[in-house]
Amino acid sequence: MARKHVYMLVIIVVVCVGLAAYLVIPRSTSVGMAGTVTAVDTAGMATIKTEDGQEHRMTGAGWTVGDKVECAMENEKMTCKKS
Repeated sequence: MARKHVYMLVIIVVVCVGLAAYLVIPRSTSVGMAGTVTAVDTAGMATIKTEDGQEHRMTGAGWTVGDKVECAMENEKMTCKKS
């Protein structure tokens, strides 16, 4: 009977430690990639094509078609800066 409680306690501790580690480890790993501005509309929204082939739309002050930008995924949101 005591052995059953020890196993249950070990499982609870392992699950709690795993959950704590998951909550503490930051998930905002920033992965940088290059991109090019392919279009800019009159409202200032730019279409950026990144080196992985995906297109993203965002605002950028002073961006023109052909500008090279550095993009990074931060907190599940793509941000780009003119390079």
